[in-house]
Amino acid sequence: MKAVPTTFVKVSNIKHFNDWIHGPSTFFRFVPAGRQEREVLVRGSATLRDGMHVVAALYDKDDWSSIVGWKDLETGSITAKSPKAALRSIAVLVVLLGVLFLSLALGVSLSILNFPILFCLYLLWQAIREWRQSRQAWQCLGAVTARGEA
Repeated sequence: MKAVPTTFVKVSNIKHFNDWIHGPSTFFRFVPAGRQEREVLVRGSATLRDGMHVVAALYDKDDWSSIVGWKDLETGSITAKSPKAALRSIAVLVVLLGVLFLSLALGVSLSILNFPILFCLYLLWQAIREWRQSRQAWQCLGAVTARGEA
């Protein structure tokens, strides 16, 4: 996880949405200082404005599509998926898997449950990955001072 200071020179096409697995998310386009326009999806409800000075948490350095969140240097607020929200997703998926395995134990055919079990395992793997990323983002951004230094 890399902390990259930048300015959101121009922000456009902001779309907020919510889904039952990931919770609130924000899709938007922006122009980082000195770079070309980017389209990104970030977990959480983002408050965006032109000219924001932020420190962005990038999972892969210089790859803006890997943005996990940011810290607004003017307000000090962090925008990223909360690790607690990611743990809720994991808990829901574990309960769902438990129900599927219980159904299997009660005699439901494996051929019927094969796809739902594999799909839940895939979603669980994604949720654990997202929890890890959100935890790293909050740790990375929490260490950033008001001047944008770690």
